[in-house]
Amino acid sequence: MDDSPGFPSGWRANGGYWYGNGPPPDSAPPPWGAPPPPFPGPVAYGPPQLPPQAPQAPSPGYTPWPWQFGQPPPVAPPAPGPVIPPHMPLPPVQLSGPNVMPGANYLFPTEHTSLHIVQAPCAPWDLPPGTPFPFHIYRCPSSLTIKGLLSSLGVEGEPYRIGVSECLELGNGSWTKGTTVMANEERAEKQLEWFGWDESRGTGPKPPVWLMVERL
Repeated sequence: MDDSPGFPSGWRANGGYWYGNGPPPDSAPPPWGAPPPPFPGPVAYGPPQLPPQAPQAPSPGYTPWPWQFGQPPPVAPPAPGPVIPPHMPLPPVQLSGPNVMPGANYLFPTEHTSLHIVQAPCAPWDLPPGTPFPFHIYRCPSSLTIKGLLSSLGVEGEPYRIGVSECLELGNGSWTKGTTVMANEERAEKQLEWFGWDESRGTGPKPPVWLMVERL
């Protein structure tokens, strides 16, 4: 072995021992040869990163899916609603309470019912089964008379030309005509509960009340 100072013999980085005289050649790997290249810097771990891709035009006839990774999935737009016939021209109903003088209180009726007033230009029983039609729901006292109902709805005309007819649902979207009361009849002075249109309708086994305003 060479005992000259500065060049000890020993283990070489490329595996093996250096027994030569003098310093190892420059071709020898470190620590005996030339200095190692500088450290390249921090090493990134994980899957390889792909270079950015230029956007490409979609093929003819292809519609790209409007969703990207990391975003919530898109929600399908709702289906369009059914086609509703035009409304029957009923005047607007005043929903304000009764006029009460200052310092006075109002006692509301204790019994009420719900009325489904059809707003279609033709009666439900004249429409094909399953045809939708517009309607409004009103909450009113069961003690209201037929004449009072027509007046509250703003229906005006000769008494023998205006009235209401009950619409009876048969199932599967079919309807038939029920009780009809014209404003010139004595029954028009009867209260709604007299016809069975009371609080029990629509809240249990009895169906709700559907009415159609008649204009002759």
